[in-house]
Amino acid sequence: EIYTARNPLTLHDSLSISRVRIRVRASGEVDVLAVLSEDHDGFGNACRRAIRASGRWEAPLDRNGQPVDTVTTFACTIESDF
Repeated sequence: EIYTARNPLTLHDSLSISRVRIRVRASGEVDVLAVLSEDHDGFGNACRRAIRASGRWEAPLDRNGQPVDTVTTFACTIESDF
């Protein structure tokens, strides 16, 4: 038999995740500090470029509601249809 559609059980093979450490500044600017992991070569840098191209983010707030710098891990999910 010949199948022309992808097997739904293998659909997850088309997803890749990259994790990066970022700093969101009180001003809303985002700095990518490091690529922590990537499922495939180059996807970490693609995640880095996407974050840089996203512009300013909403400023993180402390307990008193004041803008503050925050360091966190951000995950990019890259999906392909082939």
